[in-house]
Amino acid sequence: MEKQDKHLNDSGNIALSSRIRLARNISGIPFPWKMDEERGLFVAESVREAVDSNGELDKYGFGFKFVFDMDEDEKDDLLANHLISIDLIKNPKTGGILISSGKTVSILVNEEDHLRIQTVVKGFNLEDAWREADSVDDLIEENLDYAFDGNYGYLTACPSNIGTGMRASVMLHLPALASTKYIKRVFDITNTIGLTVRGLYGEGTEAEGDIYQISNQITTGRTELEIIGDLERITKQVMDKEIKTREYLMAKQRTRTEDVIFRALGILSSARLINRPESMKLLSRVRLGVDLELVGGVEMNDLDVLIKDMQIAGKGETVDSAEKRASTIREFFN
Repeated sequence: MEKQDKHLNDSGNIALSSRIRLARNISGIPFPWKMDEERGLFVAESVREAVDSNGELDKYGFGFKFVFDMDEDEKDDLLANHLISIDLIKNPKTGGILISSGKTVSILVNEEDHLRIQTVVKGFNLEDAWREADSVDDLIEENLDYAFDGNYGYLTACPSNIGTGMRASVMLHLPALASTKYIKRVFDITNTIGLTVRGLYGEGTEAEGDIYQISNQITTGRTELEIIGDLERITKQVMDKEIKTREYLMAKQRTRTEDVIFRALGILSSARLINRPESMKLLSRVRLGVDLELVGGVEMNDLDVLIKDMQIAGKGETVDSAEKRASTIREFFN
């Protein structure tokens, strides 16, 4: 029991990743929603040149690609890795992206704003994500004149981003809170203090596999570090509640919890057809089982790779895709 308690109080497997996103626009040029195609291509070239011409950014090994040059599999892969956004994919004419060789930094061009710099790091580590995003932002600004106002801060296409232009978020796996319906209370609490809870792919998306993003809503009147501090404090509280709920389930509802986990494992190990939502739901339960040390012989890192693969589902669900997905999962567990 002592070993289990120690494991349950390790929040490392709850926080999947931390992300910082900075919205920036070039001074004197209309926002993307008001630009024609020619101006959009000019912005894309300007951002690419600003990155390529700064030697201090060479270490990132950025590569540029337009959305119209990507096939569907590549878009799905980038989306699953949170390097691209759904809104950028919707702009095939002038949308583009610069991605670092290590796939930790991406710069979205002509999404809602001219450029959005984002860094993604594993686990609960907002400060490292912020330092890297801030550094890349400063280096790009050496070659681009950002739209900035002394009173309002960075000017953005959406008024909700004016000020710091920063969105900080942490991706959390919260199966215990979701199973006890406490997750709705988390939504209500965070909304009252300037934070929001979103689904797997951010604004306008639903949670899949009990994976949620907690992020800031307020970008004005506070510094970046103050915003990050608030988010860190609330995220720690949510993770602590998830841990305590897991402890409760193991102490008071162990048989039922084991049944849910091993039923999920049984289906995943034998199913011949499985759609994406069901696979994500069942994999979430097995992931909880691995973290509770109920399911052995499965490495968490390998399971996380499988879950990420299951997020890549293409645009339509067919019998062939359901069969292929089930086969991949069976092979993993068997």
